[in-house]
Amino acid sequence: MRRVGLQAAIFFVPFALFASFIALTDPFDLLGTPSVVSEATRMKVAAELNPTLWKMGKFLATDDDRVLLGDSRLGHIDVREIERVSGRKYFNFWYGGGTLREMLNTFWFATHHRKLKEVVMNVAFSTYNDNNVTDRSGAYEEFHKAPALYFFDWTVFEAAYYGVSADWFRQPFVLGVPRVTRNQFWNLELDFARNRYRTHAMPGKYKADMQEMARYCRTHGIVLTFIILPGHIDLQNEVGRCGLSSEYLQFKSDMAHMAVTYDCDYPNSFTAERRNFIDPFHFTTSAGNVLIEDLWGGDLRYCRILHAGEQGTLLSSGLTDGDQASRKG
Repeated sequence: MRRVGLQAAIFFVPFALFASFIALTDPFDLLGTPSVVSEATRMKVAAELNPTLWKMGKFLATDDDRVLLGDSRLGHIDVREIERVSGRKYFNFWYGGGTLREMLNTFWFATHHRKLKEVVMNVAFSTYNDNNVTDRSGAYEEFHKAPALYFFDWTVFEAAYYGVSADWFRQPFVLGVPRVTRNQFWNLELDFARNRYRTHAMPGKYKADMQEMARYCRTHGIVLTFIILPGHIDLQNEVGRCGLSSEYLQFKSDMAHMAVTYDCDYPNSFTAERRNFIDPFHFTTSAGNVLIEDLWGGDLRYCRILHAGEQGTLLSSGLTDGDQASRKG
């Protein structure tokens, strides 16, 4: 009998050590206990490995009732600058490699936990694609329903390991950063765009899900706005080269039919200037501040409001007096 007890103890020791390691590090800050890894390191590592899990927990720790939803492009929009310009405070649910499925699920997560006033969603042609189905957004609810899963999840362990390596052993956390020149990386990103566009499928399911979200916002008094953030003109040109020009116009028309849509992704002096961009997809944070003045400051220079005509014809205009009043409200 003693031997059986010893064998059982030996068997459970690794699990106990594993769980203790997670408890001591709490890489996604879900336990609410002190961690041996700094908040800054956990934020960097966790937000890279599973940004949805990290940010959902952080959102619930706030009282924010205005949210931004989007992919990594939205990561270059500074909510502090928005608050300075507009006086409105937002929680930024931007996800690296974020998909439309993750944004939609995050919307429903936020409305379940908070009475929202405003939702601003960064929409992009590359994510408006029924073939883009990656979804990391379910982990928070899974761990909430079954907390023990948190202690034995591989991504959680990775975040704990990298966090300890960075803080305790000074091993910098670097994930997926190519060792190439800026021009080489620029061209790699254009290649990535071409490959994505080759498998592009105009959405049926996503479109219906977004229409449902828009109806919910209208019914519950939530101000919904879409923003098409700018890519460099090199990236814009790839759409035509891949034979998707009509699909791209349809995407913009679909957005304009659902909610007020601001389009910043068209040829202009901002998108033609390479210094405004880190790569073809991502503008710099300083360039993002210029866009904030456009979008939240009420003086459109590089963005325009889209209007969908009765036959789906896409028109654009500047900001009307009525639009300004609704935005400031």
